[in-house]
Amino acid sequence: MPGNFHRCRHPVWSPAARETRTSVQLHHASRPGPQTPNSATDVPISWSEATDNIEVTGYTLYRDGTPVVTTPNTSHVDSNLTPETTYIYTVKAHDAADNSSGLSTEASGTTLASTDTTSPTVNITSPSENDIVSGMVTISGTASDNIGVVGVQFQLDGANLGAEDTTNDYSVDWDTSSVTPGTYTLTAIARDAAGNTTTTTAIPVEVGPIALEITNLQVQSGKAYVVGPDGLLNGALTYIDRSYTFTTIPPTLTNTTYIQTGNNDKSSTGSSFMSFDVNQPVTVYVAHDDRITPKPTWLNSFTNTGDILITSDTDFEIYSQTFPTGTINLGGNRESGKGGSMYSVAIMSEGGPTADTTPPSIPSILSAVANSSTQATISWEAATDNTGVTGYNVYRDAIMISTTTDLNYVDSGLTPFTSYSYTIQAIDEAGNVSALSSATSVTTEAGDTNNNNGTAQLSWQKNPESDLSHYVVYYGTTSQVYDQIIPVGLTQTPHAPSYTITGLALGTSDNKGHSEVLEKENVKTLA
Repeated sequence: MPGNFHRCRHPVWSPAARETRTSVQLHHASRPGPQTPNSATDVPISWSEATDNIEVTGYTLYRDGTPVVTTPNTSHVDSNLTPETTYIYTVKAHDAADNSSGLSTEASGTTLASTDTTSPTVNITSPSENDIVSGMVTISGTASDNIGVVGVQFQLDGANLGAEDTTNDYSVDWDTSSVTPGTYTLTAIARDAAGNTTTTTAIPVEVGPIALEITNLQVQSGKAYVVGPDGLLNGALTYIDRSYTFTTIPPTLTNTTYIQTGNNDKSSTGSSFMSFDVNQPVTVYVAHDDRITPKPTWLNSFTNTGDILITSDTDFEIYSQTFPTGTINLGGNRESGKGGSMYSVAIMSEGGPTADTTPPSIPSILSAVANSSTQATISWEAATDNTGVTGYNVYRDAIMISTTTDLNYVDSGLTPFTSYSYTIQAIDEAGNVSALSSATSVTTEAGDTNNNNGTAQLSWQKNPESDLSHYVVYYGTTSQVYDQIIPVGLTQTPHAPSYTITGLALGTSDNKGHSEVLEKENVKTLA
């Protein structure tokens, strides 16, 4: 209606690159004052105030037909531009009732040539090289520059992946379901205000199958069924309310996602007892107690695979059926009556069981003890794994010497009085290995390879003097410092004077001497 119509008049304006204003038929402010000169990446722009019958509340500035900024001011510095490039600007006024004027006439501004020749640095921080990814993945990176980074463009196999990210932290989301499984390369291109660019080295990644997700698990009995914490493996719990475990699993189902049901529901009936949602097409396997006959009617749509799954409770026949993405409904355990054991449910995605690429945790060595001069025992804490640890590699001095399922190892055949370094590595069922544990050293006891048992045999030539009463044997670990003086009677060794010293420390060298008549000898007790 005429009484409510507001009309904004065109602003008169000029970019700093030009001192010329383009006039239109409207009231305007006087000519703007001197402007900051252009730079290689900035163009300062100003315009005259527009008039309105009530009030002008702001202006929208356009660069090459695209809105740049809406501001209540009559000037703006357009930044992050490309050096030596001409841009076309227009401006539009707005009032409080959201009425807008037409666009002003065009004016141009040209950035200067850049003096910055230093390229930015850029790195992809996630994912890492050769990572296996699936589903929605966030690609992240860092970038820096001597003046400033304008933006980072991520690329997939050389093609732009999303728009250039102009805000730090630099990242882009990648929906890997849009590509087929396989190997792809990721790069990132950083650009600074002067137009200098740097491209990262290509990072190869492997797109794997989408991880299977089971959600909205509901049971008519109200019991809290759960998805097994690990895959379907020997030793895994069968039920939420019993201690029975799986003991024999068909190879095709090993490590498959499964649902821990409740054995207290073994007498359940009906065509709709349990339901859950899946995020992709799957094959559902129902392991049904082979003692229960007849089978429930809802199981007729499944195919008997001929395989048998065995638990510590009983044997189960395996039935299978494929389902699309969405909700899956399963019936009760029996057609009627009571008894038997509740069925188990395994769910496999189209690509088969999800490949296990997660290594076990790093073991921690608890102790390393020398048992003797030739033997040492190493003990460690159990490692953990998403599917289960199956064994440990034992390394001595960086060389693997054994694989064991125990949490200790006795290393034999060692050299006496020698130091050895041990590390341990955990292994899981898929063959993934952990990093090596921290090294622990142990030194074997000093040995006695000649079976002298801490003794030293000393002999000497007989002194020809006829009135000799005895010999005195001196010994010790330091020259001229002796532990003991031992008298030896002539009657003990009348023909071949000798003496056996006992109780010596193994692996030590003792200086031996005897009487002033004989020369001192060095004798080593053998280790």
